[in-house]
Amino acid sequence: MSELQIGMSVLYELASFTDEELTQPIHQDNGETKTLLEMSRREVAEYKRKLREAESTAETARKDAEIKIRHYGDQSFRGVLFCF
Repeated sequence: MSELQIGMSVLYELASFTDEELTQPIHQDNGETKTLLEMSRREVAEYKRKLREAESTAETARKDAEIKIRHYGDQSFRGVLFCF
């Protein structure tokens, strides 16, 4: 792959992020802290994959909670103390 192709693939990976997200420090699994602009294409792709996984997990949990609320109604929350 040529340098131009590599540069274009990094730009493609970064295109979905806001300006704020591009400059926000991200702590990587290896202990390094980089912004998306400092990461390689592989690092950005891995970060995007982890974001999608986290979003999918959160969506599944939300759907499960909705199902439980519909099935059990308010009964399952009786006696539960919410502390904020």
